[in-house]
Amino acid sequence: MRRQAELRRIEKEIQKLEQEARQKLRQLSLQKFACELDAIEAAIQLSSKFKYHKLMNIHATSLTSVKKKSDKPGYKLQASIELDDRAVARELKQSGRFILATNVLDSDELDPTKYKQQQSAERGLSFLKDPLFFTHSVFLKSSETKESLA
Repeated sequence: MRRQAELRRIEKEIQKLEQEARQKLRQLSLQKFACELDAIEAAIQLSSKFKYHKLMNIHATSLTSVKKKSDKPGYKLQASIELDDRAVARELKQSGRFILATNVLDSDELDPTKYKQQQSAERGLSFLKDPLFFTHSVFLKSSETKESLA
């Protein structure tokens, strides 16, 4: 159940990041670059910022609408966005995991059913932390007040 929820979250995140990547590529493709190498370097730099996607078929095209001989030709970037299968697989492999921290050293005592029982007991006693229950006025916090009371 936890894994399915995590997979849905990842799928939504991939879709959202794909829209953002397409928007950033669109903005970059509207820019005019001085040379072909600048356009390709900008595309590679943009592609490295994506989490689940990568730019493919990167190339720069020359703008042919040069009006004056003194004008230098500009270059426009063209690329396509694809899903990075390795990044997605790595994220899916890590999804649904949680860390179990305990002070139990014996592996025989580390039983998942006992852990779940401990969780329900802790939930049952969580009312003690509620400030409206006034437990802070009953329990002594500092060692100095404990010594003075003794």
